[in-house]
Amino acid sequence: MTPHTRSKEVTAVTVCTGDTIAIGDVHMTVMEVTPTVDGGAIIRFESGETLRMHSRTALMASRRGHRR
Repeated sequence: MTPHTRSKEVTAVTVCTGDTIAIGDVHMTVMEVTPTVDGGAIIRFESGETLRMHSRTALMASRRGHRR
């Protein structure tokens, strides 16, 4: 198996630890995802920064996976 990276649209429900989201020219890796009662999520990045993601927000993320 070889690792590869793919772009994927993510929402507050589908964003995963390890995803990389580009905000401006800065690529930030998701360290923790905490769901909120209204269907959104609080995303904490490895840099220590946080992002409050609304339940209807969709972003593009890079996700590492394995190709068989």
